[in-house]
Amino acid sequence: MNRMILTTVAMVLAMTALLMGFFIDRSDNSMLDLTVRMINTDADQLRLNINNYFTTVQNTVSLMFADEAYYGYDATDESIDDYDRIQKEKVITNRIQDIALNENFSDFGVVYANDKALGWISQTTSAVFKDGGIYDEFASSIADENTQSGWSYGHRGNYERLYYVQRLNEHAVVVTSFYTSELEAVFDQTDELSEMTIRLLSDDDTILFSTDRDEVGTVLPADMQAMISGLGAASVTNADQIAAVQYCSNHWRLLCSIPTRTVLSSSYSLRRTVMLLVILVLSLFVIFYFIYYHRIFSRNVGSLVEDLSNKADIDQLSDVFNKMTMQTRSEERRQQIAADSYVSVIMLDLDDFKNINDTQGHMYGDQVIQRMGTILKHTFRKEDVYGRVGGDEFAAFADLATTDPKEAEERAKMLVARFFRLFDDEFEKDQEKCKVSASIGVKTAKASEYTFNQLYAAADEALYHSKQNGKGRASYAEE
Repeated sequence: MNRMILTTVAMVLAMTALLMGFFIDRSDNSMLDLTVRMINTDADQLRLNINNYFTTVQNTVSLMFADEAYYGYDATDESIDDYDRIQKEKVITNRIQDIALNENFSDFGVVYANDKALGWISQTTSAVFKDGGIYDEFASSIADENTQSGWSYGHRGNYERLYYVQRLNEHAVVVTSFYTSELEAVFDQTDELSEMTIRLLSDDDTILFSTDRDEVGTVLPADMQAMISGLGAASVTNADQIAAVQYCSNHWRLLCSIPTRTVLSSSYSLRRTVMLLVILVLSLFVIFYFIYYHRIFSRNVGSLVEDLSNKADIDQLSDVFNKMTMQTRSEERRQQIAADSYVSVIMLDLDDFKNINDTQGHMYGDQVIQRMGTILKHTFRKEDVYGRVGGDEFAAFADLATTDPKEAEERAKMLVARFFRLFDDEFEKDQEKCKVSASIGVKTAKASEYTFNQLYAAADEALYHSKQNGKGRASYAEE
């Protein structure tokens, strides 16, 4: 009898162990699959973020081609007399200052073939080229023959900055750079993947950015290179890592990875605990296991995906819509409004924001952006659409709910007045240490007359007039 009981217990224990192993393996696979989906979703959003950042840099540089006075000048032309040279260089320098004023660039200037530089070339960049050669080095980084531009890094061993270079004319290039630390805001991690490592890789697998700062400037470890070699834009899992690769618009790669052991750490601990419980109390193990099994598989994957989707729509710093979502939803809202009802697009821009960052620090600058988001929430109605469309630039689309043009104009002005009142109240105590002001551009029209993008462009032009006429004021497109 004892032998039979022992045999039966041994068989039950063996079967239980096999079943436990089977279900835990299923749990592990489900956890890995869920993690892979989350990493892929996050990596795709981060790719959109970095591409938007790169596009902003490229679009800013393209403003130097708006007038021949900027791109037509050649500092190597010895036939230009001194007076004309001074005047032309002054025009270019002023243009550079206007463009770069609200951007967090470390460098933004024009370098000519004789190594003469105009604009904002930092002391750090100048110092590494104290013996000359700055033009030749940056001109050689132009890799795209079609756009005559290129992204580069590691100049003379400096990995703290990333550079974008575009040819201005035959003997001049525009040099733009920003600190790699600026990308921390771009590569915002979700709470569910807080232990994920995010890297930006060059074509030769040099690490240009990493959430592990000690890696910047080094080459990607050989085991990771082998893991993603020839992978393309996809995900891969092995015993050591779960990784996802995305290609950026400039052909650099975004690599998101998390150790497999981190994902399964709770499972490993549970395996040891459950084995002990099986040996001690078989019945309690069965109860405990099914509770655990239910907990693992009852997680609402849909809610996790929904959270990621919401984060893709919201600018994480200001807590209002990001640019893409704001533009899409504004156009959808416009199409829902009666054709003869008036709407307004309002562009809002913080004045001299770079000076705020330079004098008060980026932490204070981030607080200003956050407070702007709060002001917008109190200025506009729930059915209006508003968001952050640039570093320090915001926009709103408002249904004025009237078919009378004069009444529409008054309601638009009331919205502007409400914003300025809330803005002044919010930053009243800040003015002693740092002047904080905002400029506004407004375009009001019937909902059927223009697309949102056309309204946006007109409001942006009105905003430009506000900037040119003293700042801290509102301009209306009709004026």
